[in-house]
Amino acid sequence: MNLFSAVEKLANEQERGAQQRHHAGSTIGCPRAYWYKLNGTPASNPPNIATLMKWDSGNGIELAWLKRLDQLGKTLGHEKPILKRLEKHCQLMVNDIVDAVNRAEDDRPYDLDENVTDATAIAVPWRETFPGCQMETGGILDAVVSDAGDTPLIVEVKSSHMTRTRMIISGYIPHDYLTQAAIYAERYHELPLEIHYIDRQTGYPYTFEISGRGADLVVGNRAGEEFVREWYNNTPVMEYVAARLAWMEELAALPDPPGEVRKQEIPAPRDKQKRFFVVGISGLEDHELWLPNEDYHLLAYETGELIRKKKQADNVKYNPGFCPYCGYRDLCLEAAGIPIVEEEEQCESPSAPNPVNPYQ
Repeated sequence: MNLFSAVEKLANEQERGAQQRHHAGSTIGCPRAYWYKLNGTPASNPPNIATLMKWDSGNGIELAWLKRLDQLGKTLGHEKPILKRLEKHCQLMVNDIVDAVNRAEDDRPYDLDENVTDATAIAVPWRETFPGCQMETGGILDAVVSDAGDTPLIVEVKSSHMTRTRMIISGYIPHDYLTQAAIYAERYHELPLEIHYIDRQTGYPYTFEISGRGADLVVGNRAGEEFVREWYNNTPVMEYVAARLAWMEELAALPDPPGEVRKQEIPAPRDKQKRFFVVGISGLEDHELWLPNEDYHLLAYETGELIRKKKQADNVKYNPGFCPYCGYRDLCLEAAGIPIVEEEEQCESPSAPNPVNPYQ
């Protein structure tokens, strides 16, 4: 019995229907992929064993760090437990916790014994229907922890590989990091908030602070501060997120996936008889909610073999993008007329490709 393949098969046996609510951690992304999720389209490129282990390693880092913050919080000498301090400083979060505790058994009720200590509350859930949206939006805040003062601190823990770490050090914050934390900073504005990013290879930590409200919400790191709205077409983040999700709902009602799949043929740099294609979507970039740094594309040879490293042709560097790791990538390749190539089993390949998370 191949245990790796068996684990992968078991993880993908669970039926996934249409997405029932928006997720705070994935409000901004490819509209075409969002259409597939809201319409319950099965992933053509489901999670493999490498994916599962990457997810688990990220969760492990988060839990290990939160455990240390909890240990620290218990030494700070606060007279009242954290829920009592939240009643004083942020009643909305207490209301969200109470609502989650009282959910039906089939709706994932919140377990106080499992998630709350005197110093820390982890995995704090919330739900809200944003203006203009038909569907509810939900999220799970990583933790609210004890700080030196009486006011608790919201902590969002993120971790990734060195490539993303270099991007973050240079001043770029991925939207799936910034948007989620910015929503929490607005929703629970009475509490301070920090993003704790930990590099998975070195273990080195980086901190981002988010403060202010509305148009004045700012994010700061060692490079300085900038307004969060500058990442969202100069729109306050809550306004942008509500409008973006309403747009996704409009697109989901269309009979076909939005946008057009485009294919550009490029001569290979060293073999003029060989070609590769840049495959991406077009037709949405003129929409007012499209962001300047949105770019959904992948590179593939005409045989269907995916290209995961940068290629250069005619002195132009082509980045492979993140679409190779999308759960719906094969549907776009098919629309572009490119053959679908079955990749090697991840558990048998010593150089398995980077993991795929089709549900973010």
